[in-house]
Amino acid sequence: MQNNQEEQTPVQLQGLLKWSLQYHEGFDANRSKNQHDVQWLKHAFDQMFINNSNETKKLVEFLVDQETQIDPYTSQQEEAIETAFQHLIDLVSQIDRAISFAKMNFLTIFIHLLRSSKEIFRSSSSRLIATCVQNTIQAQEIAFNNHALEYLSHLCVFDESITVRSKSLYALSCLIRN
Repeated sequence: MQNNQEEQTPVQLQGLLKWSLQYHEGFDANRSKNQHDVQWLKHAFDQMFINNSNETKKLVEFLVDQETQIDPYTSQQEEAIETAFQHLIDLVSQIDRAISFAKMNFLTIFIHLLRSSKEIFRSSSSRLIATCVQNTIQAQEIAFNNHALEYLSHLCVFDESITVRSKSLYALSCLIRN
């Protein structure tokens, strides 16, 4: 997770800020800056950027922990699992984040979760994998190297759940694109 280049920090955006202010009426580059305004702007930039790699890691750890649970899930736990998967799907729907997700070996974890005994993990992992590998050659290579094609094909043909079969077919179609 070190050197995560997908994250932009406020320091990296100072050039953009200077450029945009040049075209704003009344901008004086030599004017001394009000310290309060500078602090406010730094705080605003800090609030704009979330460390997605930390958020992703927490969600993955939560899901792995939930999958290893033996007791049946309560409706609240099941809802929390679905919400966590949806957050991950939203994160990997951007190509650069999908590549980072795959390179950080999170994709491999969900490929292994395709073998879970719990339907919610097989279907949601299939959907997450589909979103991650769709039109992303780097993620597709990682998925192929970790036997996603074999696991998804098996689920598509042999799983008892129609939901799992349809989600795994969706993942297969995304995996073989490009």
